[in-house]
Amino acid sequence: MIPHSKNEITADDEVAVLEVLRRGVVTRDYQMLELQDALCRMMNVRFALAFSSGTAALHAAIEASGVNKVITPTLTFAAVFNAARLAQDDVELIDVDPHTLVSLVPQQDTWAAFVPMDYAGYPFSNPAPTEYRITIRDACHSLPSWIGHSPLEGGIDMAVFSFHPAKHVAGGEGGAVVTDNKDFYDALLSIRNNGRDRSGEYYRIGNNYFMDEMSCALALSQLRRVRENYNKIVKQVGRYYDELEGLPFTLPPDHLRHGWHLFVIRLHDYLKRDSFRAASAERSVGTQVHYKPLDFQPYVRKTIDLGDREFPSSTAAFHSMVSIPLFASMTHDQQDHVIKSIKEVVKELGL
Repeated sequence: MIPHSKNEITADDEVAVLEVLRRGVVTRDYQMLELQDALCRMMNVRFALAFSSGTAALHAAIEASGVNKVITPTLTFAAVFNAARLAQDDVELIDVDPHTLVSLVPQQDTWAAFVPMDYAGYPFSNPAPTEYRITIRDACHSLPSWIGHSPLEGGIDMAVFSFHPAKHVAGGEGGAVVTDNKDFYDALLSIRNNGRDRSGEYYRIGNNYFMDEMSCALALSQLRRVRENYNKIVKQVGRYYDELEGLPFTLPPDHLRHGWHLFVIRLHDYLKRDSFRAASAERSVGTQVHYKPLDFQPYVRKTIDLGDREFPSSTAAFHSMVSIPLFASMTHDQQDHVIKSIKEVVKELGL
């Protein structure tokens, strides 16, 4: 089976992790500091802090914002909603742009944190900042977008990254928050360390959210080749555009800084989406759906009152979307097989 996503562990990765184990200091040491410094240099930001997961990083960023309400698109991963609820914040869902599937901008007059996702790697473009909003970019899909560019440009207050194995840079698990704001940085430091300040005094709610040294070493090793891997993925994307153009589905929009975490097609005949995935699997082509919107999720519906609100763009995208294989180590022959299989499935299903 060719998976929709796959992380490659190299000999350099193995050496990096083994060096940590042999040194014997497995948490809160120089690998964490080096990873944080590398992120600052790569993205031209003042501060970066490593966390134990992308979800932990989201939770810490929301806590650090000091708000009691979070606004987020419904077409996103459950981690955002969980992070907001862990912070005991109210949550308001909004729809996405029907073309890019990136969040619309909320029209608000109350203090809140807005958490837009760079969906599939397509970067959210922030309009003029407002006095009512702290904006936290969910950049878990878009790390390569910010090689040499700040994810904080355009009035973004914090940006959150994930080092989950499905992402461009894996740490086993792990995440990070970057910011240019010293107050947010100090708050994030405290939240990551059980709510303690630099003197060890306990002033606020927090958690043990440190990313261990083995995970930091792995992420740092993979970060060193992220540009090389990203260039491979961009070439694969180009092949998909060339080979799949004109078939009965919508190809994802391009962008100069697209991070290309996912290649999401949207079938014109959405009623055959599940059949398309099943027929692809029969040909050893793995696919996925990113994501079932939050307003469809039982816990969300139980937790917040959605009333008669509808999210037409998110709903339409969910019913028609399929993420097809895209990862740096995919071979030319494997991509040939994916393309050939998709064309066969289109013909078989009469799409």
